[in-house]
Amino acid sequence: MFSPTRTIQSPSKAKRQPYIGCLNAFAPRARPATTLQMLTDDILLLVIGFIEVRDILALRQTSKHFFSMSKLRWVWLDAIKRHIINRGLPVPAGDMNLWMLSAEQLEVRAVHASKFHDNWCSSNPTARHTLSFVADQCLPDETLELHKSTVSHVAFLPGYSGQFLVTVVGRIIACWEVPFDGSGVYRVADHISHHPIEHLIVNEDKDSEATLAYLTGTLSSVPSDPATVVVLALDKFHGRFQEVSRLRSVRAMVYPLHAMHDSYLVLGHAPTIWYFQGQMEAVTLQSSLLSVQAREIRAVKIINRYMVIVRENCLQFIYTPIWKGMRTAWGQQPVSLFQIRSQVTEAVVIHRNGVSEQELTDWPSTPVTVLMRCREDGIDMIVQLDLLPGPNKVLPSAEDMGPSSRLPFAWCERVSAVPVPPSCQELHASPSGKGFCVETRTVSSRHSSYPARCLVGFRVTPPPNAVHKVAERAGAGEQQPAVANLGNDVHYSERPFYSRRCDMSEIIKRQYTIVSTAFEDTAGRIAIGDRNGQVEVLDFA
Repeated sequence: MFSPTRTIQSPSKAKRQPYIGCLNAFAPRARPATTLQMLTDDILLLVIGFIEVRDILALRQTSKHFFSMSKLRWVWLDAIKRHIINRGLPVPAGDMNLWMLSAEQLEVRAVHASKFHDNWCSSNPTARHTLSFVADQCLPDETLELHKSTVSHVAFLPGYSGQFLVTVVGRIIACWEVPFDGSGVYRVADHISHHPIEHLIVNEDKDSEATLAYLTGTLSSVPSDPATVVVLALDKFHGRFQEVSRLRSVRAMVYPLHAMHDSYLVLGHAPTIWYFQGQMEAVTLQSSLLSVQAREIRAVKIINRYMVIVRENCLQFIYTPIWKGMRTAWGQQPVSLFQIRSQVTEAVVIHRNGVSEQELTDWPSTPVTVLMRCREDGIDMIVQLDLLPGPNKVLPSAEDMGPSSRLPFAWCERVSAVPVPPSCQELHASPSGKGFCVETRTVSSRHSSYPARCLVGFRVTPPPNAVHKVAERAGAGEQQPAVANLGNDVHYSERPFYSRRCDMSEIIKRQYTIVSTAFEDTAGRIAIGDRNGQVEVLDFA
């Protein structure tokens, strides 16, 4: 037998280094690199306070130390104040005191609001989740021939963060609970009217006892026909709607319903103010003092002490019916209006107010944007008007009207006019500046192109570093704001975020499948009702 041989390798010769003696003492030494882990926790918390919410979540996944720091309550309380409240974004379930919430509750609210804002402001906003359910219900006294399954109205109840949705089908008003976990849809309460429901609005004041109001009648266009306005309150414990008050009048006085706030309703084209709680009273405002003939009302918005009324031919400003808990003396109403050269067919008023102290002032210190759908020179377009803050502006006819003819803002500026198709309608806008409209477009897929009813979004943002200066107009004695990027900026999306195919018969008759839409910016939800009794809820957060 042969024993295995071993191969012995000779050690390699070591490389000799030149001797430099005491010069090594003067050689530069490499300094250790500075990293985030070397900073103290106080400095790290200051750094985390300046980064976005999505960056806080990304930093959490880098190390255990950052994971524990991102769980601190101070981090998310500062994130909500800096990135949500200071930007004028709504806080989901923000009716609670933030100081009473835990770190997990603050994190959920900050992440939800941030995700919705980033998704809506992206180049291609898309719905994260979609939920559909059937809202149609046939009553025992209805026949199949007379039954209509159209969802004529959808609306989110304020104060519930988009989890309570109201639908109207025929004579039935139903309230649905739609949780965010997608577990399903649950009917909370319903109300059956004696006549078909023609119009419905919800109360803008989430703290009010009354929840919504609806108009019912004979569905005719005769001004002298009788009509009834009913105010309801939601009783979640017993699962029903309770009637708060009822007003019987003629159609010309109460149609349509414009706004519901606190304990009053704004209805009709006069308009008429109805106090439905306490000492009930209905006051019809006289338009005989206006310098132009008052036409139909397109939008009504309550802004602090004033109520902005957008008519077909002018903007009208009157005192709000209730200010600081006191009813307004209608004999001292200001006679203020701003005439519009185009005929307005639809309008929305956007007031971005992120500072709670502004609620106590007569007029906000931020610009108010009015988006109006008009027709100029045979072209349909959305015109943007900005009511710029500053010293009150006196009308040219102030000598005849007295001091009450002073406008609450400094100047009205026409900023832009964007062409839109004739099918554009249903402008929606939220207090945070986000909104959308419904129009018909040609949608292209991989194999074909087809017409579709689309929802196109937009957003209103304040200009960066807006500076308000007041300069005297040349050749006139009045003060006009010399504006350097003071008005708001409106950004329209190029691509729709939702589309539903429609046939040519819908386009010719203008009777589309999508009938009603609603928007809840606190939760980032949109509800769509159609003629088949279906309701679709889109989640963007």
